[in-house]
Amino acid sequence: MRQKAGHSQYNGLWPDIISRLAPELRAAVQSRPRHVLCPVHGGKDGLRCFNDFDETGGMICNTCGAFPNGYLVLAWTLDIPIQEAVQLVRNFSGSSASREERGTLVKVANSIPLVYPVSHDGTK
Repeated sequence: MRQKAGHSQYNGLWPDIISRLAPELRAAVQSRPRHVLCPVHGGKDGLRCFNDFDETGGMICNTCGAFPNGYLVLAWTLDIPIQEAVQLVRNFSGSSASREERGTLVKVANSIPLVYPVSHDGTK
């Protein structure tokens, strides 16, 4: 089974990473798989973690869109560039990733669209 590039290093660590770097998302992490209030736009119960959250850190908001990995979740929530989110995760985890590995993480994160629009009927 092939692991997703840029995520395997933090496999299983995303709940802690997201909860500590974006405390406003703690309710979503702790309430998995239930929906909770979106800290970005408000609303009642639009935000939830993806089923593979522990491996990817991904979440979806019914209004804001889908964020398939933890870097994108942090960039969206903290309103920072994706490169800064990658650096935050690296600094938080004390990663000793090589320059080449860090470059790969940034390339992977940059290659994913920031938002996948979702209609209210559940279709894209």
